[in-house]
Amino acid sequence: MSNRLQRRIGRRTILKQGAGLLVAPLILPRIGLKAASDRINVASIGVGIMGNGNMRRMLSNPDLQLVAVCDVDEWRLNDARDTVETAYAAETKRGNYKGVAATKDFREILARPDIDAVLIATGDRWHAVISTMAARAGKDVYCEKPVSLTIHESRVMVETFRRHNRIFQGGFQQRSVDDFAAARRVIQNGRIGKLKTIYCNWYGTSQVLNLPPETPPPGLDWDMWLGPAPYHPFNSRYHPVGHRGSHTVPWDIQRDFAGGSITSNGVHHLDIAQWVLGMDDSGPVEIVPGTPERRIIDFKYANGVLVQSFQGQLNPKFQEIPAGFDPATRFQWEILFVGDRGWIVAGREGPLQASNPAILADVKLTPPEPLQPDAKTGATSPQDLAEQIYRARGYAHHDNWIQAIRLRSQPVSNVEAATRSTNVGHLGNIATWTGRTQKWDPIKEEFIGDDMANRMRQRAMRAPWTI
Repeated sequence: MSNRLQRRIGRRTILKQGAGLLVAPLILPRIGLKAASDRINVASIGVGIMGNGNMRRMLSNPDLQLVAVCDVDEWRLNDARDTVETAYAAETKRGNYKGVAATKDFREILARPDIDAVLIATGDRWHAVISTMAARAGKDVYCEKPVSLTIHESRVMVETFRRHNRIFQGGFQQRSVDDFAAARRVIQNGRIGKLKTIYCNWYGTSQVLNLPPETPPPGLDWDMWLGPAPYHPFNSRYHPVGHRGSHTVPWDIQRDFAGGSITSNGVHHLDIAQWVLGMDDSGPVEIVPGTPERRIIDFKYANGVLVQSFQGQLNPKFQEIPAGFDPATRFQWEILFVGDRGWIVAGREGPLQASNPAILADVKLTPPEPLQPDAKTGATSPQDLAEQIYRARGYAHHDNWIQAIRLRSQPVSNVEAATRSTNVGHLGNIATWTGRTQKWDPIKEEFIGDDMANRMRQRAMRAPWTI
């Protein structure tokens, strides 16, 4: 008998006996789903802006069932449960659906033997802790980026997922967008010649802040929100009161919670740079921090390629403007790859661009479709529309994760690749915080000749949390 089937039989027996925390409520049949014995049961941990978007993406996959949601904010928790149950009620055409458990404590979800996988979209401070606990509990994991808060956490994650043979997908969804994948193929096929420079938008780190205390909203477990991070009093700049807010990661301004813009946004592009360079198990060897005048972080690789993180437009004083490229171009979700025979721009929203049409001569991409309200929830927020842009351009990152779970194969953003890309953001921050150029050994994962920088690879965690 297969291990998978043994797990399924074990689940049925346990549920009949009513054992375990958060005993699963009745799971109603869904149209188009596989049989219950072959269904992947998923729980969402953290259901703010990104968590809601990921959760709705799960609702469209007939291979799985969302059986539980978790958030420390009662308003968000109830809203997420209602969203899932409303969507399933509409799908089953039964008028109602009460098959989703809701809890503020993720440990109750990890203790349920009927849950196969978890989707983690909490704050950065929680990512490594919950991910490793989930792996030890036998769950497969999808975790939003940055997948760790420190370089040390990254390495523990890799070792834990390997030891427990669990599937991990990092939330680096650009790897699953046709445009970025096509650009990677074009570059690796030599269409722009020898790759020299990669320009990546997003620059900026977090700050050491002491914001004034405010009264937490009713229903928010602030101590659990903080988790392993050092104590800070509640302030609505970290967690908007009563609604999801307009900023996806408002806490990233606080260094104890996150690394700032370079790890909240910039790591998406740094991840693509790593992917294109074939550095999923490595990284840069030198990091040069920016200055007040030159707001550019240089990441130098052993093969001679220079990756730069900056903000907005190329600066001709410090950066080479490739022939034929409009210097007035403002970057946001675009990456510019420059070779010795041409250049190519890949982005989330616009079509691929190149210095010569011949570079893209045989590249076929799905044209974007008109944006519409979400078919199941009716939602039309900027995040929902962004999700539709992804789908229109071939986005299948969650589907790639589910396929990897079924096949027990490595997804496109596996734990080694996801942590290595996240670490590039951490390296940029540490070079910035120390204020000096850092030499990095990507094999030993340590700085060369800088004790202060090496100490920054790890942070203490607030009891009782550990990794």
